[in-house]
Amino acid sequence: MNKWQIICPAVAMLLAGILAASQLGRSQARGMRAVIERHLGSVLSELENQKQGGRFPSTQVARSALQDETVAKITSFFSADDLYYNPTQPVIGTDALVLCARVRDGLFAIQADRKVRNLKEAEFQQAHLVPLAVAPPAPGAGGAANRGQPIRAETNRTSAAAGSGH
Repeated sequence: MNKWQIICPAVAMLLAGILAASQLGRSQARGMRAVIERHLGSVLSELENQKQGGRFPSTQVARSALQDETVAKITSFFSADDLYYNPTQPVIGTDALVLCARVRDGLFAIQADRKVRNLKEAEFQQAHLVPLAVAPPAPGAGGAANRGQPIRAETNRTSAAAGSGH
């Protein structure tokens, strides 16, 4: 058996592995983008519900609407400082930028006509968007203190210091 009979199949298997890993990475990126688009669309719908004369609401109204407990579940995908809003109250249905989300190293923007696109950092800076800073409700206000943490039922557990009683 010569060396090429060993090297060629090994190189072919290596290339096949690299191609498969590349396809998996692209598939995961498409899935993540779909989730981001769905959540941005949900947030945009909530803001459209608060419209004022055919325009998106003021920043204060938008913050208030997104802090509502029934709406907060749709914004829980984004951390508190990841949502940015256009304070100029664009007209609903236009191509004006309304909302932007920073997810990992990417910026995703949704326009008033519901088109989602990637945004470059320079475009983001020029857009003069303001943070929505949608914070979770305070503890005791009927919600979890940290929406990223699961809610667990409290149980009465005997501490080790109290002893087992035997």
